[in-house]
Amino acid sequence: MDDMKNRPLVRGDELEEVEQAPGVFRKVAAHGDKAMVCQIRLVKGAVVQSHSHPHVQITCVISGRVRATAYGKTMEAGPGDTIYFAENEPHAVEALEETRVYDVFSPMREDFIQ
Repeated sequence: MDDMKNRPLVRGDELEEVEQAPGVFRKVAAHGDKAMVCQIRLVKGAVVQSHSHPHVQITCVISGRVRATAYGKTMEAGPGDTIYFAENEPHAVEALEETRVYDVFSPMREDFIQ
């Protein structure tokens, strides 16, 4: 893992974009043992299938709209909205339009680091 103390400024245009699912693209930004921020781009109609992980996830919608399912509820979120997914909570997301979000994970997702 990079030591973020040695490079505390992360330039978004220098981040590698990885397609994590069809139409779902991830850039890992700042991260450390206790937290991670990822920039996510979803094309309209892209689906993140239901899954869970041992990390808390907070999704902040920057642009676009998503439909999220968690806690037995279906929610729609748009710019300025935030969704909280507890650790091990099954959740799924569908992009209702071209969407950009920031996902914050705690602790960091080691599986996202190449």
